[in-house]
Amino acid sequence: MNIISLASGAGLWDWAWRDAGATIKLQCEKDEICSLILHKAFPEAQHDNDIFKLTKEKIQNDYGIKNLEECTFVGGLCCQPFSTAGSRKGREKETWMCDELLRLTRDCQPRFVVSENVAGFVKHEDGLPYLVSRMAKIGYRGHSLSIPASAFEAPHERQRVFSLFARDEFLEHSVSFGRFVGLLSSSFCAQKTTRGYYNGRNISKPGISSVAYGCPSKAEINYLRILGNGVEYQTGFFIASVVKAINDYFYDSPEGRQLIKIP
Repeated sequence: MNIISLASGAGLWDWAWRDAGATIKLQCEKDEICSLILHKAFPEAQHDNDIFKLTKEKIQNDYGIKNLEECTFVGGLCCQPFSTAGSRKGREKETWMCDELLRLTRDCQPRFVVSENVAGFVKHEDGLPYLVSRMAKIGYRGHSLSIPASAFEAPHERQRVFSLFARDEFLEHSVSFGRFVGLLSSSFCAQKTTRGYYNGRNISKPGISSVAYGCPSKAEINYLRILGNGVEYQTGFFIASVVKAINDYFYDSPEGRQLIKIP
């Protein structure tokens, strides 16, 4: 399973994808410090620094990734347009990237698209409703999960929304796709703790300087900025494992390939 990672950050989610058995083919990240980390941690991957200038032609010609329809796009899109930290300005915020994900998906036609964002993404008019409706127009539909980090024993809530999109042609022949996602989700989650999972409780949050993990206020600003409220590794690994299992079953097993009409 080949991954093209958009808005990679410091690669916390990419580590999870790699540990789940996927191959990171390309990472796209503008932040210089994050880019240094990515180059060191993922020397096998190609690296780009501007999602706004990334194109199908550039991916294929400059980075040598030809079979884009067999790749999975992973987008930890910047959360500032939908979070209180960014005043929830949506598309008016310079870091709004939904259209870039849509453009690349339309042009490259990847196998799956997996997006992640903050809880405010769900109801914001430029967030999940916008992404879902535009994805449908270019032939992709999917399912979303809202998962707190505390479901995987983190000492804070960190609610995040994950969306898995697949091409209509895949869904057309896989009528049980949603149920399959649910069964896999339950299976993987059962191996962890279900504390805080989908129950909407007000779960424990860090109490020191309002910083995730309770980092002291004197911690270096770059360290905090890079880690921030990114994807919790354990949660990211759960999502990566579920999507990897879906990919492997439907595309690599004879039974799965028959369900989606692959010879």
